[in-house]
Amino acid sequence: QTVTVTGVDDALVDGNIAYNIVTAAAASGDTNYNGIDPANVSVTNIDNDSAGITVSAISGDTSENLGTATFTIVLNTQPTNDVTIGLSSDDTSEGTVLPVSVTFTNGDWNIAQTLTVTGIDDAIVDGNIAYNIVTAAAVSGDTNYNGIDPVDVAVTNVDNDTAGITVSAISGDTSENLGTATFTIMLNTQPTSDVTIGLSSDDTSEGTVLPVSVTFTNGDWNIAQTVTVTGVDDALVDGNIGYNIVTAAAVSGDTNYNGIDPADVLVTNVDNDVAGTAGITVSAISGDTSENLGTATFTIVLDTQPTADVTIGLSSDNTNEGTVLPISVTFTTVNWNIAQTVTVTGVDDAVVDGNIAYNILTAAAVSGDTNYNGIDPADVSVTNIDNDTVSPGTPAVIVAPTALHLEKAGDTGTYSIRLDVMPSTGSVTVEVNFDDQSLRLNGASISPLTLVFTDLTPQTVTVEALLNGQPRKRINHMIIASDAPEYIGLPINHVTVHMAAPVEAAELPPPPPAKLCFDMTFEIEGALRSYIPLDRFDVNCRVLVENGNYLTWLGGTLTHSGQIGDQTVLDEGVVQAVDVFSPSGKTRFDGDVVICLRGSGSVIYLNANQAPRVAQEMTTWQTSAFPGFNCVTLYEPGTVVMVQSGTAAQSAAAPSVPNAPAITELAQCHVTTTDALRLRTEPNANSEILATLPPEFRQRATAFVPGWYRVSYDHVVGWVSAAYVRTEGVCAG
Repeated sequence: QTVTVTGVDDALVDGNIAYNIVTAAAASGDTNYNGIDPANVSVTNIDNDSAGITVSAISGDTSENLGTATFTIVLNTQPTNDVTIGLSSDDTSEGTVLPVSVTFTNGDWNIAQTLTVTGIDDAIVDGNIAYNIVTAAAVSGDTNYNGIDPVDVAVTNVDNDTAGITVSAISGDTSENLGTATFTIMLNTQPTSDVTIGLSSDDTSEGTVLPVSVTFTNGDWNIAQTVTVTGVDDALVDGNIGYNIVTAAAVSGDTNYNGIDPADVLVTNVDNDVAGTAGITVSAISGDTSENLGTATFTIVLDTQPTADVTIGLSSDNTNEGTVLPISVTFTTVNWNIAQTVTVTGVDDAVVDGNIAYNILTAAAVSGDTNYNGIDPADVSVTNIDNDTVSPGTPAVIVAPTALHLEKAGDTGTYSIRLDVMPSTGSVTVEVNFDDQSLRLNGASISPLTLVFTDLTPQTVTVEALLNGQPRKRINHMIIASDAPEYIGLPINHVTVHMAAPVEAAELPPPPPAKLCFDMTFEIEGALRSYIPLDRFDVNCRVLVENGNYLTWLGGTLTHSGQIGDQTVLDEGVVQAVDVFSPSGKTRFDGDVVICLRGSGSVIYLNANQAPRVAQEMTTWQTSAFPGFNCVTLYEPGTVVMVQSGTAAQSAAAPSVPNAPAITELAQCHVTTTDALRLRTEPNANSEILATLPPEFRQRATAFVPGWYRVSYDHVVGWVSAAYVRTEGVCAG
């Protein structure tokens, strides 16, 4: 009988194993057989196990969209010890693997473990990239497994990047009111080189674009760049117009981007013009005009394009304050939208009239275009700034009379002083300076006397003579304090006190003929030189005394106490004397008249408008134009007398000719004080102060020496520092 022996399988790598088929002792009723024990049969079981690691194929590709794929690992046979296999990616920029290792025991060695591979995203158009999941050599205490290196797993990461340029939708419409709209541009993927995209408008009469190009780098490729489109205005009723912002083909060293042409952007420019809305725009005036011939400007422009020329006339409603040029403007179908400038010039007057408002009248338009014909633009309001101050002949503080006659000690006289305008606030304080050795004022024998005014009530000053036989004395007035700003620095007339009795005027013969002062300037040996501006009316002169010689007429001398009106002038010794007068009916000259007399004595002025005539010492100066002459400035007709006595010079303090600085005569110069400024007898800071000029006082300067200008103020001629005035015209220095 055949006995079949079958090998038994196991999962161990245990080699060929010998074993026996044991034949037991026979059991039989046949005693011959019973108990016989046949020989055992030796058998070898051939081992069919071999250590190994099985790695399955990958389930598919990974992708840059983080797509995954899987594979499995399992041992081929049961290990005697744990078996660990490490796992990694050879390109982690394309894919990663989890877990990073697997371990098999003798209990789970035949259970396949799953590995997951995940694709990694990038922004580069780099195509499908192959990479490997590396399976490391097994680590185990089972020598059959230790060191076995399973096969690596090949994987492909599918690229999800495509080179492209994304242009956003426009944010809205542009408009002819220069309204803007925006859109953005951005690359879809990271380039390997800079990418530049040009931008332009296909209709720049409707819209423009900025910037004109955008450039992306591999660092900012994914940052959207904003493009601004601005509507362009026209004057046409053309409705809403569509146009395009053209995006040029990209220029780049990256072949994936070079030549890509993004989509153009469609824009609509909204029209702001309405048919028939003709209009004329007149701008605001640029400022005030001024009596210094200061100008201001404004512009005129049409709102829409006319079909025919449009003419607008221009005029001033007060040509005493301002004039306008041009006197009309004309717009055509070509220049209608170009603003035309109109210039307004202030007109000067000699009146303290304050700042005067006036208008530039814009006449109704004249045009063959019925939409424009008859449109009357808005007039333009202008203010002409006054440059005139209070006239020297009209002081802000009134003194009357300005001359007193006190024959002997103990005689008294009075004059009044008052404000002519109520002060705007507080009080005005006037200081009265006098010779307290010869005079007493209001019982006070110490100078100065102080008067305070709060309203228009006149204050009386009583003057008492203390001595006999005194020369003329001057009582000076000065504002030393004022709460009211309009009174600060204003001049006040002085009072002359004559210390001898007035002489009655004698019966005079008819006056001799007189000449023009200007003509007498050219008499070589004559006593007179003069300067009279060409814009003045004729001023006449009659010489009474020439070089100490008393001239005669009809058998009598021209100069005597009745003629002069003050015997003390004759007593001082007359060197030269001349009557200066204007045509009949004129009590004042139109401006300042300069009279120069030959010699170096003191000069007295007797005003022809006063009765009795009042003698006033004058400040004199010299000019290189008339060497050897002393000059004075007159504003009213009268008699100018040069005396040889030094008595009269006590008040005048005229400078001597040898020490006088070189004088430059001026004909077209005006100065304006920048602050309260002292008027001095001589062009130096140590000379006598005649008056204080207020700030912004404007007057013609008649002469210049280095650092000083000669001006007249309140009938007094003196010098002011050039450091504290602004100049206009032709001025030296």
